[in-house]
Amino acid sequence: DACVKNVRILRGASDPAKFDAYVRYDTVASHHVDIVGERWKGGGPLDVVRDGAYASQFMQLYEFVDRSRVHVLFFEDLIKNPAGVLDKLQSALGLPSFEFAPRDLVVTKSRSRPPMLTETRAFLRAFYAPSLVSLRRVLQRDLPEAWM
Repeated sequence: DACVKNVRILRGASDPAKFDAYVRYDTVASHHVDIVGERWKGGGPLDVVRDGAYASQFMQLYEFVDRSRVHVLFFEDLIKNPAGVLDKLQSALGLPSFEFAPRDLVVTKSRSRPPMLTETRAFLRAFYAPSLVSLRRVLQRDLPEAWM
């Protein structure tokens, strides 16, 4: 119990409709795992759609760790303002401020993917909408505009 009181947690999150449901599925599927199709339907331990419902994950985390010890960062914020996000992260972790060189702050894409189908994006936006309302309430802060 004493160890948990002193822990600091960094939790990153990205647009669940884009990252969890699309990028993770595409990444796993590209490895030609036979059970990916079954898991995509929610039948296995890897459920890339339900894994993006972050609100319940944070509620469970806050049962064990005081929210003041949890630093949440959004991938979209890192892309938009890497220096600002890193400054806040250093502060949250109690680290001395380090001046990053501009070349250290470049975020690159790992690979390109075909665009998500409009119908798929609409389905995922509708699926995640209630969870995102809950997540905003649980985190007590606004979510990135791109998630809405």
